[in-house]
Amino acid sequence: MQQYSSNNYFLFDKILYIFVLLIASCLAAYYSNNTFAIVGALTTILICLIALWKLLESIKRVMFDANDITVTYVFYSKQVYIQYSSIKEVLHIFYYPVFSRNTIIYNDIDGKTKKLKLRAVVPNGEYFTFINWLFSKNKHIDFTFLPSDSKLKQEYAEMQ
Repeated sequence: MQQYSSNNYFLFDKILYIFVLLIASCLAAYYSNNTFAIVGALTTILICLIALWKLLESIKRVMFDANDITVTYVFYSKQVYIQYSSIKEVLHIFYYPVFSRNTIIYNDIDGKTKKLKLRAVVPNGEYFTFINWLFSKNKHIDFTFLPSDSKLKQEYAEMQ
């Protein structure tokens, strides 16, 4: 059985920007003699730390198993299981082959619609194998491709 996996480690890029802002704010607070600048720098540091905490909480690893999708949060011990029958839509966003993203839209246990954003599960050349595999799990999944003139969307329309 083929097993698929993905993650959303692309969020680490945003963490880098937060660290740069954090360092600049620390330097501004340390070298400033102006009370207003120090308060502004300390406020920015606090906001950066909160944003950093939220980003680290949201980093996850995703495994597509035989019966469900297992979402494992990397920085704290939490796992969420998504049944294939609860998936409504899979959105494939093509930036460049390296930067393609997938968004899985599903209903959780409470019936709320949620989104799971992650790196593309497979390279574009293997995407139809992945689509067929998902169709074998749930025939009611809608597949959407962005941008609307993408090559994958045209190939998907021809496939159906």
